[in-house]
Amino acid sequence: MEREGDPAPNGVGAVRRLRLPGATVREQVTEYHRPGHYAYRMLSGAPLRHYTATVSFTPVAERRTEVVYTVDVEPRVRLLRPVVDRVVRKSLAGFTDAAVARAEALTASSTPGTRPSEQG
Repeated sequence: MEREGDPAPNGVGAVRRLRLPGATVREQVTEYHRPGHYAYRMLSGAPLRHYTATVSFTPVAERRTEVVYTVDVEPRVRLLRPVVDRVVRKSLAGFTDAAVARAEALTASSTPGTRPSEQG
């Protein structure tokens, strides 16, 4: 965390630094409505002219949440668009897999005697 936002720590104005393979990316939170929505923009760290994202969380059933992650991206060089799209998709898949694993681990630790794979 480079700078906390309002509310602290991850609210509007927060600047976060992410170390990724081959790059350090800085992003700033532009919208924050806990627990259901946030948005951010990339400040630096990638060959992009523009990168914004919104993430929305909607409960759909007990212990189930729909996550909608929308990205608007424009590379500095148009010919790189297919590569950038592929990298963004792969990154989002990795983030999603990590979030699911973390949620399952938290659920398992709060439900004695069960493993994540046993829970509905």
